[in-house]
Amino acid sequence: MRWNRNLYRLYRSAPVPPADATLEPALPYANGWYLAALSHHVTPHRPLAVRIAQEDLLLTRTSNGTVRALRPYCPHLGAHLGVMGTYQKGQVRCGFHGMTFDLTDGSCVASPYGRTKGRLALLPAHESGAAVWVWYSQAGTPPYFDVPDMSTTGWSTPVAATFDIATHPQIIMENAVDEQHFVHLHRFTHPPGEITYCGPTIKLKLRLDRSLPFGYDFRLLFDGEIHGLGLGLSNFLFPDGSRVRLIISAVPIAPWRTRFWITHSAKLKSGPASRPASWLAARIMQALVCNDVHADLPVWHFQRYQHPPRLSAGDGPIGPYRQWAQQFYEGGASSKDLQSGH
Repeated sequence: MRWNRNLYRLYRSAPVPPADATLEPALPYANGWYLAALSHHVTPHRPLAVRIAQEDLLLTRTSNGTVRALRPYCPHLGAHLGVMGTYQKGQVRCGFHGMTFDLTDGSCVASPYGRTKGRLALLPAHESGAAVWVWYSQAGTPPYFDVPDMSTTGWSTPVAATFDIATHPQIIMENAVDEQHFVHLHRFTHPPGEITYCGPTIKLKLRLDRSLPFGYDFRLLFDGEIHGLGLGLSNFLFPDGSRVRLIISAVPIAPWRTRFWITHSAKLKSGPASRPASWLAARIMQALVCNDVHADLPVWHFQRYQHPPRLSAGDGPIGPYRQWAQQFYEGGASSKDLQSGH
């Protein structure tokens, strides 16, 4: 194992500009669920501003705690509700003209001089895995697959890190099926894993072996899932029954610019030391995975999307992955088409 500080510094200060400064975007924004914030950062009284696909969004909660994602502009005359909005009891009052909107359906419920027929623009939002997920579709297509159920009961609060990268979510998620990069970039011994395409989901079973200093060997077994191009989930199971959960999300924030989230939480066997031990286990795994990601950063940040790729016989299933990814673009092949071979 090596620490990848030099590769991280290369990502931060390479003598060439990043890909989004020199190349035209090669892929459009994709439909999907994207991690907008960790759950504990979203409160009922102060909206949280986030950005997805060049759009500003506000996250807040209704009076019963349900999360809401809304476009930030008042439908009356466009005041920014992250600046001029007052949030209470599941409603937001615009300070420009005093109109009040219900956060459940976006309707105007009160006004000093007559209600507007306009509604707040609400986006589908869902909480899972101690995170808030927002559905994005440039054409307004409603969600056609779900966020997986990731319970928080017994799990530690997630430890999170983010990286802003000049790349596209499809390229980041492609790493999971690029078997040879595990060997040559990350120094794992990586026999071929099991990869199954199930509609909008990829299921993976991988084994990664690595030699450590002083003659120790490390073996990592995990089951992984990719849901669309914005959500990845892996569970690491240890011999004593303890588990560590990795959640990643590649969130488009601008043309060819992606915010990459890495979060870990742990669920250890019950006992008086379980809570601090879970926190420590999540932090250790977070440090190890982020170190590996540091090796990917200078690749992604300066990489051109090669289409068609000039693949060799030993490459992983990059072609099938790219075909699978088409279903998330407007006008692309549907998951039924891909499963039937059309």
